[in-house]
Amino acid sequence: MKVDQSPNPKLDLIPTNDLIDALLLRYDDAVFVGMIDRKSTGEDHRIISRRYVGDLVGCMGLLTLIQSNCAEQLHRNISDISPEDL
Repeated sequence: MKVDQSPNPKLDLIPTNDLIDALLLRYDDAVFVGMIDRKSTGEDHRIISRRYVGDLVGCMGLLTLIQSNCAEQLHRNISDISPEDL
């Protein structure tokens, strides 16, 4: 069964920058990063949006936390090589 991943029609009425601003204002320290991969349209690049609010050290800590969580998820799917496979 395919899940509908289309954006909420109500959110489509809000310009992206205004939406990001509204979300960032809810937190003392916050980071937003988003990417659109244009490779699917035949172009060979990506478009990246990145913004932050608050204390730089706090934002760097948030980024480190996300990086750590992503690495942990990747490592869950990795098995060690057995001596026979070396």
